[in-house]
Amino acid sequence: MSAIVNLTLPVVFRRTVQGHPGAIAMAHKVDGSWQTITYREFQDHAEAVAAALIDSGILPGDRVCVLSANRPEWLIADQGILSTGAANVPIYPTLTAPQIRYLLQDSGAKALFVSDPTQLAKVLEVAHETPSLGHIVLMSGDVPEGAKVPVEPWTACLARGASRKGELLQEIEA
Repeated sequence: MSAIVNLTLPVVFRRTVQGHPGAIAMAHKVDGSWQTITYREFQDHAEAVAAALIDSGILPGDRVCVLSANRPEWLIADQGILSTGAANVPIYPTLTAPQIRYLLQDSGAKALFVSDPTQLAKVLEVAHETPSLGHIVLMSGDVPEGAKVPVEPWTACLARGASRKGELLQEIEA
């Protein structure tokens, strides 16, 4: 039993990547064609997300929400969140703006990953009532101008995290 006491999902994930870096972790359709993501690619993206979150001030124990239907970015965001020691608070994409507001307020979420402009619009409708929310990452679509909360495109989040990953790797692996 003691061998599994210190195992966390990020530790188990890193062990899987070490054992099978080139194996297919997931597949998804893009414009009608299946695209694959290897475990190594999955880890690289998750570590970039983790570094971006840490760079944004997310600390162990903080809550970060994911408002999205199933997609690779959901899994990558989840693994990145967990790798920081923060807790993922999933939000169903079928919920209304007031329901989303309640979850954001009740959890005290400091950041949010949102799938698309439709979901983002629901969040922006209630963002002024969620004072702890300081950062939103938009997985796909265009970032609207004039949002009251900073909204960062997914690709920019990955790039920012990748550029800081080296110096923050110790915090990610803790």
